[in-house]
Amino acid sequence: IESPEEFAERYPGLWQGITGLNITSAAYLPLIVQARPIGAMGLLYSDRRGFTAEERNVLVALGSSISQSLQRAMFYEQEMDLARGLQQAMLPRTIPSVPGADLAVRYRAATIGGSFGRDIGGDWYDLIPLPGGRVGAVIGDVQGHDTHAAAVMGQLRIVLRAYAAEGHPPPTVMARASVFLHELDTDRSATCLYAEADLSTGVLQVVRAGHLDPLVRRTDGSCRRVLVPGGLPLGLSAEFGRLDYPVGTMELDPGDTLLLCTDGLVEQPGSDLDDGMKALSALVAAGPDDVRDLADRLIDVAGERGGGDDVALLLLRRRAPDGARPGGRLKQR
Repeated sequence: IESPEEFAERYPGLWQGITGLNITSAAYLPLIVQARPIGAMGLLYSDRRGFTAEERNVLVALGSSISQSLQRAMFYEQEMDLARGLQQAMLPRTIPSVPGADLAVRYRAATIGGSFGRDIGGDWYDLIPLPGGRVGAVIGDVQGHDTHAAAVMGQLRIVLRAYAAEGHPPPTVMARASVFLHELDTDRSATCLYAEADLSTGVLQVVRAGHLDPLVRRTDGSCRRVLVPGGLPLGLSAEFGRLDYPVGTMELDPGDTLLLCTDGLVEQPGSDLDDGMKALSALVAAGPDDVRDLADRLIDVAGERGGGDDVALLLLRRRAPDGARPGGRLKQR
């Protein structure tokens, strides 16, 4: 459209809405990809009348380039929706209620710009009801940030859950999961921590495969890191024939809270891991008493900090038996 007069004659309804913009010419370009229109673009000028043949060619080329860029953006969003859906399907849909415990789980995807797939990952949590009032708590992290990591995570979560439900002791659960991952057609390894809790006594048996140590917040508000002996990450321990996972034993008094998390909640660029664990312990100690509120607070802090890793978090608080009052820990001299 090369003049105001032409604009007013050909598109009187549109012209009435833009007369105050001092438009002298305009170019409207269809955005077409693979013979299918996906939109249109309008360029309005107030400093020119008419277009040369060269300018028309430039505008047509511009429309084609924008069409392709929009198509890539649309494909990216579709792929991301599929990837997020895959990852959510791999995580537990619900967490079962466990008599004698207050529970909270959270997951936060990484927020990294750039290539597709970098804002999903292989972090997972799980809670497994076991016979005799026991419960298994799992936290893990498959290497990588892509759909393959999410798919491996889903398989590993299901297998580990099955081994635990069969009644195997924690070291056997971890060793069998490592063999399974090693036999998959993948080059991924995974860190994992599995804690089996007897909520009637508060005794926990913990095995660790290259993962972060757990934290425990006591009823007095203090929080500390519990050092647990560990073995190699899943997959690697099977590859190197080192499937022995030592068991660490700890106790939860009524009112104590066990915290399991992946390294996305702890690690920060340029910071030492031990410093990150100390900072997390201080944050937990100062956080709200309710496990759901505390989980929300920790995930909010991770979101404010940003970072290039996803975060999985599991909190288990042992409740006092009905009619009982929390007491002090029995100490042996």
